[in-house]
Amino acid sequence: MVRHRLLRSVQLPDYQATAELYQHPTGAQHLHLRRPDQNLAFGVAFKTLPSDSTGVAHILEHITLSGSRRYPVKSPFFAMLPRSLATFMNAFELIPSGSGWTEQVIHSFTGSDGAGPYAPLIQMGGNLYGTTYRGGANSSASGSDGTAFELIPSGSGWNEKVIYNFAGGAADGANPQASLIPGSNGDLYGTTYRGGTSGVGTVFKIVP
Repeated sequence: MVRHRLLRSVQLPDYQATAELYQHPTGAQHLHLRRPDQNLAFGVAFKTLPSDSTGVAHILEHITLSGSRRYPVKSPFFAMLPRSLATFMNAFELIPSGSGWTEQVIHSFTGSDGAGPYAPLIQMGGNLYGTTYRGGANSSASGSDGTAFELIPSGSGWNEKVIYNFAGGAADGANPQASLIPGSNGDLYGTTYRGGTSGVGTVFKIVP
């Protein structure tokens, strides 16, 4: 079995962590942050330095992330999300502060109320509405199916309310990744990435 070689280890007391730099025999390096935290993260980075301003490097990045003949997947990131170990996501507010802005978290998702929000929020009647790709009350061995939620102003804060738990399967959609659209009658409309009779997504309506 080929093993990584530890190159350097540095204590980071401010973060209660140890940074460890490993190297694979191929030359690839792995930076591992070791700390007692249940929230896990993972990333892979490649250098794609452009040699001119034609945008070729950026185009190649998107082509790579669109799958291939051997790996025919439309969006690898979204395909991997149901198998992710992500444990939470945040919704936040930016507040003008003098000549700059102050950021304030207005809701932290726990998983049972949603996880992995991707689409922008919409505002309707003073409340905020959005979707999460994962999380919610319905889960399976392959992941979870997502939610639609509402953020309601409450004093100086916000209260989050799940307005729909997607169930997936032939009868329902799963994994919404786009914004909701408000109808003139107060209904909310949207799309899901998976689910439905063919398993490749749905268009849905949520009625108050």
